[in-house]
Amino acid sequence: MMARSADLFHSFCLLLLVSSASGFVAPSSQVASSASAFSSTSARGTATSALRVSTSSDVEATSKTPVAEAVSDDFFFASSSAEGDGDDMAGVQTRKLGSQELLMLPRQYSIHLERPGSQPFPPMNHVCAAVLSATPPVDSVLRAITDALRAHPLLRSHVRGSGEPDKRIDLFRMVREGNPDPETFVSPPLVDGDGDGDDDDTMMAALGFTARDVLTVVDVDGSDAAALRTSWEAKFRQDLDDGRWCETDKGPLWKVELHRLSGARDGDAQCALVLSFNHAISDQSSANLLLDQILSDVADIDEKNKVRAPAVRSDMPLSLEESVLGVGKN
Repeated sequence: MMARSADLFHSFCLLLLVSSASGFVAPSSQVASSASAFSSTSARGTATSALRVSTSSDVEATSKTPVAEAVSDDFFFASSSAEGDGDDMAGVQTRKLGSQELLMLPRQYSIHLERPGSQPFPPMNHVCAAVLSATPPVDSVLRAITDALRAHPLLRSHVRGSGEPDKRIDLFRMVREGNPDPETFVSPPLVDGDGDGDDDDTMMAALGFTARDVLTVVDVDGSDAAALRTSWEAKFRQDLDDGRWCETDKGPLWKVELHRLSGARDGDAQCALVLSFNHAISDQSSANLLLDQILSDVADIDEKNKVRAPAVRSDMPLSLEESVLGVGKN
């Protein structure tokens, strides 16, 4: 990628938009007037926002006060160490899902699935998108995703446990007693590496998936912005209500799609990143910070062939209940 494109990636500013679930609004002085965006809500009430990265004419005015730096409410970016519920082996981090996470996962009920013709409850999906002014190399994106997997336990986690109680004690079989097999986040550790793809075998052995399973590249027919927008918006809408891509018992619980124009020259054309999450592991502020991290890593890799400031390794973040009430009081 040309140096100009790398400089643009390195100095980009995220625009934090209105989200009906989180209520976050960027100060007007931090939002470039020429940026465009839309927000949407899935049929199950999942709030989502599409982000647009500043174009070259916007960066100079906004890069000094990136909105992402002011965000503190997040899911997979833990601000303090979380006490796990117990590890099966050295380095494995675990935590039982909180009630909000169970709603979004969602928890399945055997009494529902036992009914003829019943289907599993669909997940709540969280989707966001960013349109970039240049197209990064796929290998750079893969290395940035690997860095994110190493840093954030929920991004490399899967969920184990049926959540079935010992018994149901009311007439309608809704009141639960006991929880011998709770739904639990399980996040294996990842060894250090340079993220250049040579350690895929190690990652596969630890997680059951790699950055290549997180990233999908979509080559869009055409060479103009309209074709690109049509492609990424279609995926945005699809992923709002269709979570069949996510196998929670295997992971990953998130994915990234790189939509790029097949008729464009080199990396100078626009592209779009669509990030989709099982909503149990994400909120919009976390998605903003993750996107910031990925694009910063891509810029570093493009310029220096290494990440100058790798993401800080986090512990498993607390659930919402633990954050408010304290560990063990949910």
